[in-house]
Amino acid sequence: MNQQVLRKIARAPAAAAAFLSIAGVVASLAGAAEAKTYTPTAKDLMAIQETLYKYHYGLDRHDNKIMASAFVEDGALVGETESGVETRLQGREKIAALGIMGVGPPPEGPPPPPGERWHFTGEDHYVFESPTRATHYSYWLDLLAPSTGDRTPKLSQPGHYEDILVKQKDGQWLFQVRKVVIGKK
Repeated sequence: MNQQVLRKIARAPAAAAAFLSIAGVVASLAGAAEAKTYTPTAKDLMAIQETLYKYHYGLDRHDNKIMASAFVEDGALVGETESGVETRLQGREKIAALGIMGVGPPPEGPPPPPGERWHFTGEDHYVFESPTRATHYSYWLDLLAPSTGDRTPKLSQPGHYEDILVKQKDGQWLFQVRKVVIGKK
């Protein structure tokens, strides 16, 4: 065989590997660009608002089952304190049983007097990573209104939500993970 032909054959696997490597990079960049350009429908946005409503309605009514209905079956409710300590409730059943108190830090001192908690959330920010996955971020603040003693409302520590939502086959968007960060940005 001709020496030039042998050299071309010897270089062919390296060239093929280089081509495939470049093609893989281009394909993943194209996939990333496609994910960044997904424009949600009005139905997507309304479905996410409905999920946020279910969560907050359950929180306001002290009804963990309603709150848990905003999560996928194996979803997670995660709490993180300003010192970085994380607690996690995994699964809709555990969320329904323990609710937000299951991810909070252990109480320090006596419990607050009975009363109402007013939960205010800030502007919502969404990033749609694909037609079936989105992230959500918002700030929150609680105002505690005791029902006994000094009735002056007290502010609790502020925080924020870091959420991952996934679209279900029926069009619902539910929390895969809702992370409740307490006392830090």
